[in-house]
Amino acid sequence: AIQAFVYQKPLSRRARKKLMLEWRSVMRRIGKEVLTGWFFNATLKEIRKENLVQFLTWALFNTTPPRLTRAQAVEICEEVVRIEEALDYEFKPGLNPNCKCMRNSLDPVKTDYRPLLFYLAVWLQNIFSYGVIEQLGYECKLAGPTRYWFRPGAPDSKAQPVVFLHGIGVGISQNLPLL
Repeated sequence: AIQAFVYQKPLSRRARKKLMLEWRSVMRRIGKEVLTGWFFNATLKEIRKENLVQFLTWALFNTTPPRLTRAQAVEICEEVVRIEEALDYEFKPGLNPNCKCMRNSLDPVKTDYRPLLFYLAVWLQNIFSYGVIEQLGYECKLAGPTRYWFRPGAPDSKAQPVVFLHGIGVGISQNLPLL
């Protein structure tokens, strides 16, 4: 089952200012990709001011522009100006309806359904993978609800430990070649 949405209280004004200062600093060092990546790699020309307002409203307040207070709307406008300065680029006014931004907590979850046989195959693949991982010397451990695999290093080894966090996928089997 999909976990129910949990409303996240916005950061304090001070924390938001610090976050945006750091973000703009990264933007100056790395470039526009820090922003355009949130717009599915749209070009700066495709992103309009209202698109940026939509994104910042979500990023800073976890809501949509019509729900902003007057003070929040002013803060968003100030951030738009600062981002334009950081990028040395002025966004065109208006909204480009074809330019969507990622708003993970507001956008609908898209799901794909597969035949039961697919899920059975994935389950069997994971069971097989657990056996392979155990043969490689890993132990399954629990930390609260989180299951993880641990392999103690050699006692005389000076190598640094490696922590590997995989993303969303069909389970550990897709990562076996890395182990």
